[in-house]
Amino acid sequence: MTDSRAIEGWRPTADQLLLLQAALFDGDDALAAWRAWSARADIDRLDHGSNRMLPLVSHNLDRLGVNDPLSARLRGYRRQTWYKNQIWLSEMSRILADFARAGLQTLVLKGTALVLLYYPDCGLRPMTDLDVLVRRDQARAAMLLLAELGWKANDADMERRVRSASRTNDAHANANLATARMTSAALERRVRQGHATDFVNSARLQLDLHWYVLSENRGPDADEDFWNDAVPVQLGNFTTKALNPTDTLLHVCVHGARWSTVPPMRWVADAMMIIRVARDRIEWPRLLRLARDRRLSLPLGRALGYLIENMRAPIPPAVVNELRDMPTTWSERMEYRMFSRPRKTGEHYSALPVLWFVHRRLDNARSGFHSALTFPLYLQHCFALEQFSDLPPFVFSKLMQRGRRKLGWEN
Repeated sequence: MTDSRAIEGWRPTADQLLLLQAALFDGDDALAAWRAWSARADIDRLDHGSNRMLPLVSHNLDRLGVNDPLSARLRGYRRQTWYKNQIWLSEMSRILADFARAGLQTLVLKGTALVLLYYPDCGLRPMTDLDVLVRRDQARAAMLLLAELGWKANDADMERRVRSASRTNDAHANANLATARMTSAALERRVRQGHATDFVNSARLQLDLHWYVLSENRGPDADEDFWNDAVPVQLGNFTTKALNPTDTLLHVCVHGARWSTVPPMRWVADAMMIIRVARDRIEWPRLLRLARDRRLSLPLGRALGYLIENMRAPIPPAVVNELRDMPTTWSERMEYRMFSRPRKTGEHYSALPVLWFVHRRLDNARSGFHSALTFPLYLQHCFALEQFSDLPPFVFSKLMQRGRRKLGWEN
């Protein structure tokens, strides 16, 4: 495997690594990392990723009996995180109850599941949104329910489609069946193109609604393994499900091995807490199978290798070696490069390359030539076009819109 470190924008900087080690190491190693970090860092000028680590650092220093001039301030971050997380969890409990009453199956992802299952204190991992997974065939119903509950899609185009679809559910919608079909197809088009979309409510709380666990893997039965082997999690008086420890580790590592505007160093702490708390329940053969079947050996292998090299994670070396030996296609390597490299301000991923990578995975048993031949049909499916002849003008119109936006010709 080619060394990709030069373009891996997800890797923590030297200062961020010291902060992670201060939060997660034990004894003298943690103290040495803290002293080195605090001697050169300005706590008032931290990046957002580093700020998120301060509650866990506070917990570790208190556990080690360290009395530092910054200790009181760090405890303040921890108390603030605990308070805010209570608000998040309370809102999540209400949403899950509403979903259950509507007959929607749910599984909590990311922060909610990690805080409840792997961190010893609710104040150690800041939550910045809520992540809920529903079944793919219930995605549209979940969006309409959120609209009914007062949530709005952050994406303006998605919001228009959700609101229009919601109106077609009214009693008067039956009077115009053609309009209802067009509206339903427009919303379905967006669902087919993505794996999640985010909503915000009047209190400015954000919820990410997922209908696939991984953005890289979509399609029929993509998440059956995850749903079938999910574990129960208690949230107040409500019981829902979360990914099991093995699947959570996969999700955290693959999601973490991507560049983000907010330095994604928190994934390192999440992965280490999963391994620390559930080490005996992580099924390494299952992890390898999931990576192989979903063609995720490259990001997972890079992330686990980082944990071993920099955080002394107790991961069997044979696991990383097997991941590194798994063959990867040109498409997988280009996908990893695209998502891991730092992006310029205002730069966004183009939909067509992203959809190509998804299609290539769905077509992984075939050659690249076969994937190229069938890609237009996949685009017709994603864009919910009734006839194949509708695809060229549709793609052309989207490219024209993108060009006008780049040139500043659209508001």
